[in-house]
Amino acid sequence: MRRTLILAAGALFLAGCASSSAPATPAATTPDAATPSASLDPATALHAWADDGGSAALSTIGSDLTDVSNALGQSDLTGAQAPCAKLTADVETDQAGTPVPDKAAAAEWSLMLSHLQAAAADCTTAAATGDSTKLDEASAELSIGGNHLTAFTNRFKQVTG
Repeated sequence: MRRTLILAAGALFLAGCASSSAPATPAATTPDAATPSASLDPATALHAWADDGGSAALSTIGSDLTDVSNALGQSDLTGAQAPCAKLTADVETDQAGTPVPDKAAAAEWSLMLSHLQAAAADCTTAAATGDSTKLDEASAELSIGGNHLTAFTNRFKQVTG
């Protein structure tokens, strides 16, 4: 059961990462979008965020989650230590990165990173101690983070068309 949850969470993240690439045609503005500059419409602002590191951040997180999922899915707790630590570092980098310029998308991004941070901490503990409760908690946090990634991706698509 635990392996299935971990693999499903990893697959969900990869699917979300692949579908969140910036489309070529911007859509009309939406009322609750916040832009970093009055001269940028919300779609353009989100594309700029993606081009300025947002897409790379999603790709890095997706890669990290694949590595964590592969290690934990094979019940390789020792092998999960490095991927869990990398996920922790990359989440911290993304939390300090350029803010998402759309309020709704930013909220989902923040929640996603928060849950991934908790998942990475639980994963690190489980990998170091073999604590199955922490492994279960990591799986749950990965799943919740995946839900927020899906919501982020949906909002990105809604704004950018």
